[in-house]
Amino acid sequence: MGKHQLKIALILGSNKWGGGEKHVYDIIAGLQDQFHFTLITKTSPILKKRFSQLKVRHLEWNMSFQSISHLLDHKKQLSWLNQENFHGIHCHLNDASFMLSIYRPALKTVFISSVHGFSSHLYYLLPKHLISVSKAIHNYLLSICQKKSMVIYNGVAQEETMEVAPSKLQAYIFATIHPNKGQEFVCQALQSHSQNTQITFVGTGSNIYQNRLKQMLIETHNPNIEWIPIVGDLKPYYKQASFIIIPSYQEALSYVALEALAYGIPVLAASTGGLKEVFRDDQHGLFFKTGNSGDFYKKLLLMEKKHLQYREHLKKHPFLQENTHFKIEVMCQEIKKIYLRLFESN
Repeated sequence: MGKHQLKIALILGSNKWGGGEKHVYDIIAGLQDQFHFTLITKTSPILKKRFSQLKVRHLEWNMSFQSISHLLDHKKQLSWLNQENFHGIHCHLNDASFMLSIYRPALKTVFISSVHGFSSHLYYLLPKHLISVSKAIHNYLLSICQKKSMVIYNGVAQEETMEVAPSKLQAYIFATIHPNKGQEFVCQALQSHSQNTQITFVGTGSNIYQNRLKQMLIETHNPNIEWIPIVGDLKPYYKQASFIIIPSYQEALSYVALEALAYGIPVLAASTGGLKEVFRDDQHGLFFKTGNSGDFYKKLLLMEKKHLQYREHLKKHPFLQENTHFKIEVMCQEIKKIYLRLFESN
């Protein structure tokens, strides 16, 4: 297919790597042969390294509002955006959408925003169009925003089914170390209980939350809970997983759930947000009541008994074959339609 002559700026208000960042990476990887992308992020060694694999033009901008010098930076950045004559701008995460909303009167180009989480509504009042990554996010928006919102689910690639030794029970929690992600909840829920499963947290966070988790692990006295403070390729851990745990208090959708199910790995998850749109209870895994320690422990023990049954179901009924709206190519095609509809006339 020939390349469309549309110049599109993707502005990512982040300097970390997570679901929203992966989403932008997948858009570029899936559509870079059809559109001329320029990526703009905050200054970030990890993002520079990740996106260098795509060979896309990548600029690093200051998106802060903390001083006069920052506002002067914004003036130069806005001038550059107008001079480049982009056909459209696609913002991701709060800081990007907020910055473009503030300067919208001076912006010559149409801009849209993807809503990746339950953020302040103020960030999403002014974009021309919104892409919500789940129905839960769409329904969370103000009615004025819902009218310009369309649900396009995050997509993942089909993966080879992971096989695991039945005798080894290993569960992983892949997430930034943060109270909302539920690591402390798991420690508290299992403080006076025991489980056969080795539960491993994988991820990093701010020092304050990492130190809190370290202390919590000491106080929990549960030998079957550990923490690996790294960020990187998760595939080696998926290979060892009997099942995945997602104990978050809020989730817009969850790439981890989608990736696990694409690998044929069942999920034990809090019944919250977009997670309820991802999989079917007692078929692809189990839900527990969000923030309910007793129900979490009950469902954890049940998962220990039934995880092989769920793996067998996923092997016979590959998740993405039955849930095509979560395929990465479907996501890219839906976003392409938005670009052509909103940007082609500019």
